[in-house]
Amino acid sequence: MDLKDVDTEEIIRRLREFAPNLPDSGFVAGGAVAALINHIVRGVNSPIRDVDLFLPAEFAHREDNNQLFIPTNVERNYYGRLLDVGYRVIATELDDKLNRAYCTANIERFESNVLMGFDINACQAGVSLSTGELFITPDFEDFLKSGQIYITNVGTPYRSACRLFKKAKDMSGDCNYYRELRILSLAIHQLCSVLPQQLPLDKFSFLNDKDRDEL
Repeated sequence: MDLKDVDTEEIIRRLREFAPNLPDSGFVAGGAVAALINHIVRGVNSPIRDVDLFLPAEFAHREDNNQLFIPTNVERNYYGRLLDVGYRVIATELDDKLNRAYCTANIERFESNVLMGFDINACQAGVSLSTGELFITPDFEDFLKSGQIYITNVGTPYRSACRLFKKAKDMSGDCNYYRELRILSLAIHQLCSVLPQQLPLDKFSFLNDKDRDEL
């Protein structure tokens, strides 16, 4: 099968089965949507652990999580500047299996900005709950065709290094770990050079609680 066989209404229905408290609007993106598409196109039963819902910052109820996501596109064997303009997640809310993330992405290109902020190509898929429109990146489409998993964003290199192994296993993908970890090591080196005051003493503090539980 291929992308033309993806029924977004069926994807939304499956998402609602997993997270019944999913609202009628917002942008669901990341692992859950990618896993469902991976099953349809590649026949792989990838695990779904939660559903990530992205909403504009204007709907946030509080500011309790100042985590900066830096969309820095990765070209093969090279990565762009770490300080490219990105978007900020200003608040998150956990409601059972539903994660709400309020962010300051450009409203006109909200969905595209969110997807470009994801660190691994096998995660770059999402669906609009209000319109049913499917959004994917060329890198995600490449994953569906080739099964290759690689880094697309070096904004959180420590976290991405850990997630890379788990994502390759969950999505039954192939990965050139030497190449991808080398890209991340270069990003870490640049981070140490330009943002030393922001680096944690414990490098794994870049992982959130969900990542620690899954590793």
